[in-house]
Amino acid sequence: MKENNMSVLKSISEKITDSRGFTLTETLSTIIIMSMVGIMVATGMTTMARVHRQMTEYEEAQMLLANTLTLLKDKLIYAKPDSETFSVESGTLTFEHASEGIIRLNTVSEGTGGLAISYKKDGGFTAPQPLVGYQKKEDIFTDWNVTYDDDHFDIDLSVKKKENDSIIELVGIEHIKIVPVNA
Repeated sequence: MKENNMSVLKSISEKITDSRGFTLTETLSTIIIMSMVGIMVATGMTTMARVHRQMTEYEEAQMLLANTLTLLKDKLIYAKPDSETFSVESGTLTFEHASEGIIRLNTVSEGTGGLAISYKKDGGFTAPQPLVGYQKKEDIFTDWNVTYDDDHFDIDLSVKKKENDSIIELVGIEHIKIVPVNA
């Protein structure tokens, strides 16, 4: 056993002190292996960056959807559906709010603007402002469809993305029921 260990140490010692260098085949093999490892690392990093971007976009869409829904509920729960100004037509809802006066909720410039709110002042409506004012990306927007049935609003709410010339839905909720306090 002792002789075996001695021969291994002697062999290692000879390799370390050998001054011949590497052969062309060894050098090319090493370069090819390192190139393949580099390609795998670069591909993995690219894929990781793409997946991270998609996950971040989805999380932002979920947050925008949740905040929009909360703000919609805050406004619609105090709507007066029996008022003279109440109307629901093609993505636009006009109603009298119990404390804020007459409000209009609508989508601004389909496919880019998202859900907006404006208030009636001095005989006309104010300029539409985004319902959620801190939206981070301009290519992500809210969209909705609203109806009023007997005693409640029925809302389909979604967050969409404009990509090139197409619109893609990222997240959405259908048939949200909001019952006004005054209904």
